[in-house]
Amino acid sequence: MHSTMQVIVKVAPAALILMMVGMGMCLTKADFVRIVRYPKAVVAGSLMQFLLIPVVGYLLVLIFQMRPELAVGFMILAACPGGPGSNLVAFMCRGDAALSVSLTVVSSLYTIITIPIIIQVSLDAFAQNENAVQVSVIRSGLTMLVLAVLPIAFGMIINRYKPELAKKMVKPVKVASLVLLLLLVAAVFVKQGAILFDYIRECGIVGYALCFITMGSGYIIARVLGLPEYQKRSISIEVGIQNGAMAVVIATTLLENQAMAIPAIVYSPVMISVSFVLIVVTWITRHGLD
Repeated sequence: MHSTMQVIVKVAPAALILMMVGMGMCLTKADFVRIVRYPKAVVAGSLMQFLLIPVVGYLLVLIFQMRPELAVGFMILAACPGGPGSNLVAFMCRGDAALSVSLTVVSSLYTIITIPIIIQVSLDAFAQNENAVQVSVIRSGLTMLVLAVLPIAFGMIINRYKPELAKKMVKPVKVASLVLLLLLVAAVFVKQGAILFDYIRECGIVGYALCFITMGSGYIIARVLGLPEYQKRSISIEVGIQNGAMAVVIATTLLENQAMAIPAIVYSPVMISVSFVLIVVTWITRHGLD
């Protein structure tokens, strides 16, 4: 088991860093210009990611009375909005892909502050008697800076000064990060194998509840704000789909607790199934059944 833990500790940061470098290599100055040019949609989406998701996550944890380690893991998942996957889903669902990317960029910046705070609040609320690893907000923030923001900046620098290299490297980097993430998930399965299926049963329904409630709420709020349909779709998807990969890395690396990574791992098939349904519905409404 000790060797499994060593694999997790080494693989987790590498997987997330590679993923963030790949995302950075797809970003340009124009992605940041849009944030200033279209502030209403960006601000609305960011506030929903910042406030709505953790609040819904907290209420679900209480309603379903999740065991402490899963409750903390679920809150970590709720603290990790968006990601490259949500950008792809927004594009395939005929949403505002540019807005989706902008929201991902903004969330990657403010989560340096929000994730450490949510982690500490969750540990205090749910894991006081579970010998959970206590982490400082400053240490957590610095960890997020190294794992997310700096790799994105590095990828953007490559794209800015070596665009041809960036085009060639994007796919290999994404494939490598996916392979490392799969290895990480396998390591967690080995470590938690004895009680894994109990965890899956407990987390699955909560994951679907989080996805549907946040996605529906995001669409309704965007509609109340009078945003156009394609922006409502993007905000709904960005609010409804969480960055499970980042949550897994935080749980296994920062908190050194594999059980806390289970909600994010279980969330992956939830996200995939919901995304598939959205894409199919979008295709049918556009082309019909024939």
